[in-house]
Amino acid sequence: MATIIAFGVPDPASGRQALNRLTGLVDDTALAFRDADGTVTVHQASDLDGGPSDIGHGLLGVLVAVVTSGSLGMATSDERLDCARRDLARVGVDVEGLDIASAQIDAGAAAAFMVAQDDTAVAIESALRSAGYRDVRSVRVPQEGVDVLRATQQLG
Repeated sequence: MATIIAFGVPDPASGRQALNRLTGLVDDTALAFRDADGTVTVHQASDLDGGPSDIGHGLLGVLVAVVTSGSLGMATSDERLDCARRDLARVGVDVEGLDIASAQIDAGAAAAFMVAQDDTAVAIESALRSAGYRDVRSVRVPQEGVDVLRATQQLG
């Protein structure tokens, strides 16, 4: 099981700075923000190896797409992402707990995401709050959630 930590940042540069400080402490990171043309962009640090959490190979990016789909300018009924959201909830992933990301993006800010091991997630979340980051949320993703993300990714 892994923990996804999401938090709001004022802009992409602040998000990159925060995530760079955590390199080596987390398995993967992603940053979502709205470009000048209004398009939501997601930058994921690594699509290669998920490390011990098994959320890698682009799976964090899939989760970010599921969470931020309302902000991505997609049709409101992207069936694949809606289905993934329901399936994640069914296996116990609190996707609504990560909805802060969409709110941050819609407000013109950015949202940062990271994959942390369960034994370090609480300390990382606490350190982020102590550093002044607002709206820090964490959500545990069991293996069943990883399986949902992998199936969604394969649907393309």
